[in-house]
Amino acid sequence: MAAVEASSSHRPYTDGKPDRAAATSDGRGGIDSMPETKSGPRYIYYRLYAADGPLESVNPIYSNDHFISRILSKSVTPPHTAASLKKYVCRIEGFETAEKCTLFLSLVEKIPIADDTRLPLRAKSGPGLSELEPVALILDTQACHKRSPATSKPPFEKFIETAIRYVHYRVYEENGEVVSKTLFDENDSSLGRINILSIPPPHAVASLKARLSKAEEASGRNFQLFEDEGGEIIIEDDDIITFLTDSYPGASEEEPMAVVYSKPKETPSQPLAAVSPLGCSKRIRATEADATGQFDPTWHSASAGEIFHTDGVLRKETYQPISFHPEILPCYTAINSSGKKAFIYAPRTRFC
Repeated sequence: MAAVEASSSHRPYTDGKPDRAAATSDGRGGIDSMPETKSGPRYIYYRLYAADGPLESVNPIYSNDHFISRILSKSVTPPHTAASLKKYVCRIEGFETAEKCTLFLSLVEKIPIADDTRLPLRAKSGPGLSELEPVALILDTQACHKRSPATSKPPFEKFIETAIRYVHYRVYEENGEVVSKTLFDENDSSLGRINILSIPPPHAVASLKARLSKAEEASGRNFQLFEDEGGEIIIEDDDIITFLTDSYPGASEEEPMAVVYSKPKETPSQPLAAVSPLGCSKRIRATEADATGQFDPTWHSASAGEIFHTDGVLRKETYQPISFHPEILPCYTAINSSGKKAFIYAPRTRFC
């Protein structure tokens, strides 16, 4: 299908918009072209995301969309680079540091922009020019948990969306269709949908699956994603889906994608202590859903309440998600009920 691209095709834009090179420089002092400076205030619109979905702004500008905000270009410290833009947005949004986040110049970008890239923030054309073409800031797991409270003013404007675009999907388990958590038609309860603006860039299938897991409250469960209900074409995690086009998988409710979950894990009938793996005699419980493992297979995903076995030794290991900078996170080496041994994010667990 034309809307699904191979991951090796990293074109900055696929919808006819200008190439990134026309709006940025290489960060080494030279400017590819001299954009015309806009007179008066130049707003830069942005959206915030975690790895599995959107984050609300503390300074929303619309009463019906709390996930988009804007800043004035004069507020960003010169020289105007990706790094200086990230630092200012993180500061006003209550995040401690901008080091562990990535910036995409638009929602259709496939790769994040380098920190030293010069950005024409005062030009009549360039990144974040309108609410329909915002930049996207993706915060890592640790940064999201360290967000400080910030005061904000209630928004007075209302975002007028001419047409909300959705990804439609039908949910199945091995024995048939099941009720979707995002159903919108009571007469068709297995059919769900999510707003495409809630899917964090890059629009790889892995990002879509993480968003679906959160929407369906099914973090930690494995599933396959099919292009349609026929199930003939499996969409792989490293495929790219171009959502901001007229045609993409799940664009209409008549032709939804298919989400097929594996069989839920069964609770062992014997006491867990009796089957503890060698060297992992302690038990920890996931205190909340965690999709970490969907972005790095050396880590566990978990559903709230899921039990793991561990040696109890707190350690720090590298977490390397797709299109994010690696980070060092506190964790335990743990084994789940299926026998998989991997790291689990310590702040989302407790001993039991």
